Formats: sequence, C-alpha cells, structure tokens
Amino acid sequence: MGEAPGLYVHVPFCARACPYCDFDFEVGREPAAEAFVEALESERRGRALPLGMPVRTVYVGGGTPSLLGPTGLRALLRWIDTSFDARGAVERTVELNPEHVDVALLDALVDHGVDRVSLGVQSLEPAALVQLGRVHGAERARAALAAAVARGLRVSADLIVGWPGQRAASLRADVEGILATGVEHVSIYALTIEAGTPWEALVRRGCRHEPDADAQAERLMEAAAWLEAAGLHHYEVASYARPGARAIHNLGYWTWRDYLGLGPSAHSAVFAADG
Repeated sequence: MGEAPGLYVHVPFCARACPYCDFDFEVGREPAAEAFVEALESERRGRALPLGMPVRTVYVGGGTPSLLGPTGLRALLRWIDTSFDARGAVERTVELNPEHVDVALLDALVDHGVDRVSLGVQSLEPAALVQLGRVHGAERARAALAAAVARGLRVSADLIVGWPGQRAASLRADVEGILATGVEHVSIYALTIEAGTPWEALVRRGCRHEPDADAQAERLMEAAAWLEAAGLHHYEVASYARPGARAIHNLGYWTWRDYLGLGPSAHSAVFAADG
C-alpha cells in the first residue's frame, strides 16, 4: 500500500435479524467482546500486518457495533489504537443503533477519539419501524441523534425509502424530523429484498409485499429535493451532507483509496497507480 489506507472493522453481532437484511451477522447471544477482539488480533497476525501500521481513517461497522456496549466498544477501540497507528487519522466512525445510545456509550466513543457516528434510524414512522423489524421507536431515534450531536460528534442518519405503503408525507416527516436534531449527513437507501431473507419468505406466504419500484423512485427523488433544499448536497450515490460533513472514510471507496478490512465479512482493496 502507498499512502495510509482506511481501516474497516466488521462487528457481526445483532440483537435481532431485520427481515430485509442479508448481511453477515449473528443473533441470539450476548456478544463475546473479548473473544472477538482476540479473533481480530489473530487475523491481523495471520495476515502479517505490521504492528503500528498507519491508517488514514477508521470505520467500525456491522452488524451492530453498539451492541458491544460501552465496555466492549472500549476494548475494541483500545485494540485498534494498540494495533494500528491512527494518530494521523482524519476521521473515526462507529455505527450505532438508536436504542443503545446513552451517556456511557457516547463517553466511551469520545474517550477513544471517535469523532463521527452513523445511526441506523431507517424511519421515524411507527408502521415502518414495525415492518422493518427495528427495536427502537421514533422518539428514541430522535433522542439518540440529538444526544450525539450535543456531544460534539459528527452525526449521520440512515433512512430506508420505499417500504410498502410509504407516502410522500411520511417521508417528508422523516427527513424534517431527522434534520431538526442537528444532523448534518443523511444516507438514503431504497428497500431492497434479497433472495433468502425473511422478507422474501413472508412475501411468499402473503404476509408482506414487495416494494414498488416506481413508488421507490418517486420517494428517492422527493427525498433528494427536500434534503438539497435544506442545504445538504448529494455527493455520492446514497449520501447527502452539509458543507464539511462528508463521510471521509466512505468517500475513499469512491475515489480509489486503499482500504484494509478486518472481521468476518470485511474485505480489502489496493489500487495500482496509473501509468
């Protein structure tokens, strides 16, 4: 690798399986944070990555990293700091679920240099949260976003668009409700049902509907218009940000920067220089 790569760490634990998700995750038991960190160290050694390797950005994703709790996150972030040289990192991000956000969790992140969080809000509409299998409610999501903003973190919110039955008014309420918390970055994803997911099985049984592609396209265009009118700029396929709030780590994927992935479903890339 030439310049310092971005570092992505995949945390595979989730409290429950969202019916649309086909990611690599594990549910049903308390995350064994200590054993997980030991496994990451074994992977680092097995790949002969030098101790103290410099990294440009750090991104802890999942799964649900916040399920590790303050103690588990401290252990993971401590391992990152002792195994890699992140002193020159320009951004450190951790993905959170709203139901896990409290003072102790935010303290653990800030104490270890995390400056950005991405929250899986998905919607503020109660009917949507039920469909999408989310644990949190709308008020919990708003409170979590506001608490992270108040703690001085750069905050991103994820929204899922085009779930069956979603109307423009509901989506607009989601966008306005999220922006009212002070969030400066929003990522919009159309609901996609992959083969083998619980949602697909529910459709076969007549208990769920497939998303309507035309309705999704309308919702995506509406979301784009409302976010841009609020001063957020569309800078990559799914994401909108106020000036200075772009996700540096994620942008690296789109600008051919090297990245290193560790964890059960992570991968790495090294891009050859032109010429």
